[in-house]
Amino acid sequence: MTTFHEASEALYAEIEKECVDAHAVWARGVREDFERDPDNEDGSRETHAAQGAWELALARQRAAESEILSLRGWQALADMRRNGWSVAVHNDYRLNGEQWTFWLFTKGNQAVKGEGMTDAFAIFNAASEAARLDS
Repeated sequence: MTTFHEASEALYAEIEKECVDAHAVWARGVREDFERDPDNEDGSRETHAAQGAWELALARQRAAESEILSLRGWQALADMRRNGWSVAVHNDYRLNGEQWTFWLFTKGNQAVKGEGMTDAFAIFNAASEAARLDS
């Protein structure tokens, strides 16, 4: 059975390859345009289309990174709960106009906290500290 981690890594690898391939097509088009006409700064339609495909692949890669990070954060939260950690406090707040989040977990007489601009980042911080205490 494929784990969530393995499936997300496979999906990300596929998207990353798509991004690298799209960039290679665009770069080759730029090089060929320059070789044909060094003074032509606009490039060919094909090169512009390739650049658009590359930018789309980059956007897809960023979205996948964000989604995978979010899902892994929730998986880390589930792992912490399975290991006996409880959420004591979760707070969202603004700091200098930017959204931040704070998570505090307890287990027995121990506590760990995580803080960051996303839940996933804050939970990862807390989970790494919890893993250190659990070992």
